[in-house]
Amino acid sequence: MKKIILITLVCALGIKGLRAENEERVNFVPSQGQFSVGFDVSPIFRFVGNMFNNSDNVTLDPLSGTPVLNNSRNALLPAASIMGRYMFTDNIAFIANIGVLGNSVTTRMYVRDDRAFTLDPLNNDRLIDVRNVRQNGFSMMLGGEYRIGQNRVQGIFGGGLMFASVGSRTTYEWANAMTDINRAPTTSWGQLSGNSRTLEVRGGSPTIFWGLATHAGAEFFLAPGISIGATVNLYILRENGAQTYTKTEWFNTGSNQVETWTALTAPGNRATRWGTDNLGGSLFIAFYF
Repeated sequence: MKKIILITLVCALGIKGLRAENEERVNFVPSQGQFSVGFDVSPIFRFVGNMFNNSDNVTLDPLSGTPVLNNSRNALLPAASIMGRYMFTDNIAFIANIGVLGNSVTTRMYVRDDRAFTLDPLNNDRLIDVRNVRQNGFSMMLGGEYRIGQNRVQGIFGGGLMFASVGSRTTYEWANAMTDINRAPTTSWGQLSGNSRTLEVRGGSPTIFWGLATHAGAEFFLAPGISIGATVNLYILRENGAQTYTKTEWFNTGSNQVETWTALTAPGNRATRWGTDNLGGSLFIAFYF
């Protein structure tokens, strides 16, 4: 009986030792030659917050990955981005953070048919004015990162160069034509100024952002090749705003015809910004391959 108990204990300890050895062999942290793809997870928190608070306005936007600046400045820059990382060594990685965004919005509004109204003031015929807004923007950061720690938690420290560009163009299609008879046609967006109205507003070149960014944080590995992380960022950024040109039409009483001209209406702003806005993947999940 004693021999049976002794053999059982030896087998149990042996199995436990093998299991511990296998667990020690599991490498959670990334190694040289691996690469990762990650993305911002703040939309998940936004959804959960809205679900439990019965609201559409409960968000965790300060944690979202904003590659350059938030959209409170009305600049069309990505609110989140795709993260990439290549492990040059076990502790040093090349990093890239890229975000793109664009929109094309057509707004249509009813407007009085001036010709029909002139013929019959009781006529209710309507036409449609159209406004087209085209915008596009992208941002990126390229740099390096140093990692410390060999267990499931690693500290991450890094930085890189940032660059972003945003451009826009707005055009108007007026239903009531400007003529000798109708020199101040009815329009949907505002009143005519001095018998002139806007046909197009565009930037002469995109607004450019460039600068430096650093980040520090931690990454926790849920399983080999899967991690969640959080970073805090410090940046300094230079903004070179685009010049704005406006194309306008008006009725020239001297030549008795409709004329158009394009003028520089804004010379372009300049700004230097710094702070701790979160720049891409401040709260993220990553997958290593």
